[in-house]
Amino acid sequence: MMTFNSDPQIAEKQMHAIVFYLTAFGYIDGEFDLAEKTFIRDYIRKLVTHRVETGKQDASLALRADLIKKYANHFVEVFQEIDYGIRSLFTEAVALDEDMDKFVYAKLKLRSYEIFEGFDRPNQEALLATVDELIAADGVTHPAEARFRDEIRDLLDKDFEIRRTASIAIPVRLNLDDAAPRTPVARTENHPFFERLEHHYSRDPELIKQQ
Repeated sequence: MMTFNSDPQIAEKQMHAIVFYLTAFGYIDGEFDLAEKTFIRDYIRKLVTHRVETGKQDASLALRADLIKKYANHFVEVFQEIDYGIRSLFTEAVALDEDMDKFVYAKLKLRSYEIFEGFDRPNQEALLATVDELIAADGVTHPAEARFRDEIRDLLDKDFEIRRTASIAIPVRLNLDDAAPRTPVARTENHPFFERLEHHYSRDPELIKQQ
């Protein structure tokens, strides 16, 4: 089970990061099915329950139940928003060109790497265990899921330098002063969805790290 920072604001960011990480993983095989979505909703409730039960031990049972319901609903809404955002990107990718599709997968992976590296080792191990459960949720281990899981696992065992480049150039933060002019061939600009994520998670990577 994940453990959270005692600072509520940092804990909130950690939850957002976990939800995005799992949702992104659900899309890696190209099909985010109902079993995987159900798993994430159930896992959100488990995380919320654990945090309330450990952080509000002196509260009454009624209050704890209310808090669990309130925050579970809140983070399910966060999950739905992230799911909708990622799904919309793939819809846009189909409508525009194949390069956009590669851009989406590359950015999802990059954001997942950054989120993973932002947690301490015990939480990283918990995230990997949870991903294994998520992969098994639909009864099928897709090669893309297994490959991505193994890439992330490597981060625990070696100094793994994430390269910020791919077949399409993908800036972590777009500097408008240095950006090359747009062309219809290379879609190197960031997408508003990822800009919002970068604003939330990347302005200070230490915000989601255990203190």
